[in-house]
Amino acid sequence: MKIYKELLNINEAGRDCVLITVIDKKGSGPARIGFKMILTEDGKTVGTVGGGNLEYLAIQNGMDVFREQKNKVQEYYLGESEEVIDIQKFKTVEKTGMICGGSISLYYEYHGVSDTVYMFGAGHVGQAILYHLEKLNYNIILIDSREDILKKVSDQITDKIISYKDINSLKKNREIRKDSFFIIATHSHDIDYSILKALIKEDCKPKYIGMIASKKKSVTIMNDIKKDFENNADIDKIRSPIGLNIGGNTADEIAISIISELQMIKYNKEDLKWK
Repeated sequence: MKIYKELLNINEAGRDCVLITVIDKKGSGPARIGFKMILTEDGKTVGTVGGGNLEYLAIQNGMDVFREQKNKVQEYYLGESEEVIDIQKFKTVEKTGMICGGSISLYYEYHGVSDTVYMFGAGHVGQAILYHLEKLNYNIILIDSREDILKKVSDQITDKIISYKDINSLKKNREIRKDSFFIIATHSHDIDYSILKALIKEDCKPKYIGMIASKKKSVTIMNDIKKDFENNADIDKIRSPIGLNIGGNTADEIAISIISELQMIKYNKEDLKWK
């Protein structure tokens, strides 16, 4: 059970991992069927598939799984000639120093987290966004400094949404995931601007940063960003005013327009022609 708890903790922290399981064993060898090991992108492991050079090779193949993002089964032969044979490719992989013989099959299972949406602010529009967003396949993280708002959201929506009081408490508990979506909709333009600056400094390579603001306010904010960062800020992914212009001014309608924009970017439909 410990290995599964660690798997859950890694995914909840917004990190990908590979679960490697011994699924078959013939003859002698250091592993047993059912042995499991978690491999993270930085090469760290939890658990074991038997140790030794077999485990070293498991880590190397696991890193390939990260790149391919596909599950696979790999069979190894631990021969008398002190070498591991990759049966699938029919070539010598590497000497192990083992003379136990037998064969071991490992199953590599890629566990990638869903796209992450960081939602800054849970006022009327923010709550509407969260309500509609949680029905989609996203990892949702809410950041709002108001404890009463956080409690209201947790009571009314679900525990699928993870909450933090501010961006500093967020960073203390988890890495800000690169290639994510960021929606800024707090109760204060000053707070919005400070969050936007922090995200730019973080250099988190966002897929999307959307900030609620009027057209006039958006122009002012973007000019201020250019001044503050001496025109070195990457502002191409910033959208403000936020959302597709599909009409409506209720909280739910605004939320749908914002999520529509997010979906458009997620599925590379920015050339979509509305008819």
